[in-house]
Amino acid sequence: MSGVRLRNELYPLGFLGIILLDTLFKQWVVYFYAPPDARLAPGGTASALGSAKGIGVFLLIGFLLQALASPWVGQISDRLRTPFGRRRPVILLSLPVLALSFIATWQGWAPSWIAVPAYCLAFTLVAGPYLTLLPSLATTEKTRIRMSLTGAILALVGLGCALMGGPRLIERYGYGALAWVGLAGLGLTLLPATLLLKEAEPEGEPAPGGLAGYARELKEVAAVPGLLRFLIANGLLQGGFAALVIAAPYITEALLREPAAETERLNSGLFVGMLVTIPLIAVTAHRLRSGGQIRTAAATGALTLLVLGGLSVLGASETPAPLRWAVGFFLLGLPAMAGMALPPVILAAFADADAKDRQGAVFGLNGAAINLGNGLAAIGTTAFLDLGKTAAEPTGVRGVVLGVGLAFLLAAIVFPATPAPPPEPEGKPEPDPTSAPPPLSGSSRS
Repeated sequence: MSGVRLRNELYPLGFLGIILLDTLFKQWVVYFYAPPDARLAPGGTASALGSAKGIGVFLLIGFLLQALASPWVGQISDRLRTPFGRRRPVILLSLPVLALSFIATWQGWAPSWIAVPAYCLAFTLVAGPYLTLLPSLATTEKTRIRMSLTGAILALVGLGCALMGGPRLIERYGYGALAWVGLAGLGLTLLPATLLLKEAEPEGEPAPGGLAGYARELKEVAAVPGLLRFLIANGLLQGGFAALVIAAPYITEALLREPAAETERLNSGLFVGMLVTIPLIAVTAHRLRSGGQIRTAAATGALTLLVLGGLSVLGASETPAPLRWAVGFFLLGLPAMAGMALPPVILAAFADADAKDRQGAVFGLNGAAINLGNGLAAIGTTAFLDLGKTAAEPTGVRGVVLGVGLAFLLAAIVFPATPAPPPEPEGKPEPDPTSAPPPLSGSSRS
């Protein structure tokens, strides 16, 4: 293995920091500004801490900014030509902004209406280009699946640290500690990985610039067969999990009647379920092409949440509630892990099907779809929570659980088959990112 390829094996490391940071933010930002026992201030303003829907509006603004920025950043990075690559300069320039906005949220350096949207926008400027690196670091499906699964495992480590450590960290040190843990995660994972990676030289001329070229390119990419269905389904799946992560502390207090710090139990069930799912995804990799893997995962999540929500509405008490919900969150590990590991591989296949070296546009459209899903999840979840988020009145929390179950069910129905990979000549090794690109014109490619 060449030195460059060895350095590129660091790519999955970045997922640990990305997921650690974003999970801490998504799970606790609404609860931080609107805990269950908070009351609305005069006028019901969100800044007064009490209106979950008010914070949901700020999240919606942030996710809409992400949705608008994702395809634009992807298209810009497709056209970028620098000695340091196409994606890495965007990531490195945006990383300080992301770190500052995350710290400002928990330290109170800026009001919520500035800190929350600023974090969302900065996050997509870092995470979007980083995800888009995969096709230029690995050109075969086998290598992409390996890198994606490794990234998912490391992301799982970050997720576990956030889910199980976050509640105890807040209980012991307060919300301000989240800022420094998230910052350390970025500095130890994403930053060194980005600095050391080597992107393959792009083939062909950059796509036309300008607003007209931008719109035309996105329209062409969106027309790739099956891509639009995938974007809708993935937006539903990822948005559903965003809603579930936001609601978890409220589920603990309102439905399990335990302190928010005990959210760790639900989070632990989810984490263990994801661990168990890793070999299952590897063994059933042959079903990736048909879309069977991700559809089965989404259907499993739908059934689990509809049963949990239905039993809660009916007031079932045969099974102790904490055990029932812990088992449910364990089963949710399947769609959570599938939603983390499979989309990058599937998107890379769609980018190959486009055949015009526009990975940034493909991944950017996916980012837009996810962020639209997250935005709708944020405003929908917080609107439900304002209907009732306490043990005395848990109606809104139950509504979130059932709503996410329906979103997962729709995703399972909509997910399409994955495009077939281009044929690979026998015995041809994967291209070395350091090798010179093929001629643009005037000669045939070897």
